[in-house]
Amino acid sequence: MFNKLRSLLRMVLSRANLEHFIPASAFVTRPAVTPGSCVAVTSDRVWVQRLNTAPSDVNRISILFATYQRSNTCQVDIQLFDDAYGLLYAETISGLQLFDNQYYELKLDKDFSYRGVCYLTISSPDATLENCI
Repeated sequence: MFNKLRSLLRMVLSRANLEHFIPASAFVTRPAVTPGSCVAVTSDRVWVQRLNTAPSDVNRISILFATYQRSNTCQVDIQLFDDAYGLLYAETISGLQLFDNQYYELKLDKDFSYRGVCYLTISSPDATLENCI
């Protein structure tokens, strides 16, 4: 899964400045997503967010999730890549660990520190519209 996401990230970033949902199966089109809007992460979509942490070091990241006011059992994969597409962090969690409109703090190592451009990806290989975040 990691190599697939790294290849996906490389391909997608070469085509656009991404801060939106990207259909994993078709990179030519991109759903219209406005800041603050909510779009479901399903098995055919990967969410990519470009983060520029300069000039400060980042040692904590929390993500606001929406569960659509339900308990979801889908698997959620969260990765953080550096600007050379090297994996900085990876975590897989159950949708049951997420709550509607609440932050989930990544379990970064205590000595984790990063400065510069990085990419946060969120995917869910088994999510459907009825079971997604």
